[in-house]
Amino acid sequence: MALVIAEASYDRPWQNVEYQPGGDNVQWLYSLLAQNCKRQIYVFEAPDADAVQTCFRQANAPFDRIWAGSKVLPSYGSFQRNEPLLKVVEGTYPPVTQEFWNIANARSLDCYQPRGVEWLHSFMSCDRTRIICELNAPDAEVIRETYRRLNTSFERVWSAQLLKP
Repeated sequence: MALVIAEASYDRPWQNVEYQPGGDNVQWLYSLLAQNCKRQIYVFEAPDADAVQTCFRQANAPFDRIWAGSKVLPSYGSFQRNEPLLKVVEGTYPPVTQEFWNIANARSLDCYQPRGVEWLHSFMSCDRTRIICELNAPDAEVIRETYRRLNTSFERVWSAQLLKP
């Protein structure tokens, strides 16, 4: 089974919180729903990304992209999600080498700690071009400031609520 991430954006706030796409051999693990309910990241275990895409299409559920990837944990230990502080950072990059990833994380962690930010984990696409990070942080602006200070690009940073089966 693969770890598969689905990303969805909505024109209007998403209302159907009870519904989560799934099907044969596709297990929904959890979702991160933006506080404004216009963005959602789904996390699945599935045979592959095509199986998740089929579930979304059969349910007429919107999605922006669906990709297989891996979960990357911090090397210094781990933190538990603190839902009132849960934030998501999304970014698309040229393929990220392991050396670049290690250096970027070390620099980020040095900036995160004094600002009260805890890195929970990240999801990285198999081609190493798409990264979604889950963090605990007092607010999204602290994360944006940290990324700007480190001269690291990002597409969006948002507050999330956790949806689980």
